[in-house]
Amino acid sequence: MFPVDAVYTWVENTDSLFKKKCKDDWEEYCKKMGWERKLKYETLLTDNGELAISLRSIAKYAPWIRNIYIVTNGQVPQWLKRDHPNVTVVTHAEIFPTDVKVPTYNSFTIESYIQNIPGLAEHFISLNDDFFLGCETTPDTFFTKDGLAKNFFSSEWMGREDNGSSPTYIKAWQYSNQLLDEAFSPACRAIPLHQARPMRKSVCEQLAVRFEKEMSNAHSHPFRYEKNLATVSFMAPWWSVYTNKGIVSDCASAVIRMGDDTQSICSALHTAIASKRILLCINEGKMSNRQKAWKEVHSV
Repeated sequence: MFPVDAVYTWVENTDSLFKKKCKDDWEEYCKKMGWERKLKYETLLTDNGELAISLRSIAKYAPWIRNIYIVTNGQVPQWLKRDHPNVTVVTHAEIFPTDVKVPTYNSFTIESYIQNIPGLAEHFISLNDDFFLGCETTPDTFFTKDGLAKNFFSSEWMGREDNGSSPTYIKAWQYSNQLLDEAFSPACRAIPLHQARPMRKSVCEQLAVRFEKEMSNAHSHPFRYEKNLATVSFMAPWWSVYTNKGIVSDCASAVIRMGDDTQSICSALHTAIASKRILLCINEGKMSNRQKAWKEVHSV
């Protein structure tokens, strides 16, 4: 069986210097763009201990994973063993082209270059730190015997119309869909599940070559930009299907959104685990007491 790696993108929210740098860069970026907007990226810098739990789920339910790479701005989780034989921290500077300015707070830019991780296997699984495995898996869960990526899509579809009020990440998906239209044929495409994603490194490399100009234009924006390429979260799954490196498949999954009703959240988690949902996501939501809510969820 071919080797399969796992790749996480992660940020350390307790780094006060990094958070200040983010705030200062946001204010500078707003001036450049002519905006008067409040920083909304603080939730993207929030770490609630999900990474440690997600790593434990990999160890328990996917022990066949060869190497785990954690891509960061340079921070290393304080609890992580520095000499762990199967876990490697990779900095943005190690994978970005030399003309990409660091730090960047643009998750689309970061994900566009994960294929440059030294030693990364052709077959890998891309994860956010709020993605988890809920039951035992095998490589066949994510890839066919002959190495095709099993792409999991939601019931939502990405069209080409926008009323102008869509969030930036939606606009990036729409832009990415338009690029796929130009490369193949116009279509409304299903949005990949917001879960762990099976990937092929060669597909990511093809996207980087085909859309080098578009990626270069977008990575000059240190924050999410409406003309970002959503490579991992949208383009790569469809590109793999169109180029015969992937197939459309199904996988039992559940997205649980955090909030103040922790009893319901914990109940939903228990149900998802009991029903052997393979893919789980605990998504950030509005909470009046984030620390209390996460403490109760951690107890599950």
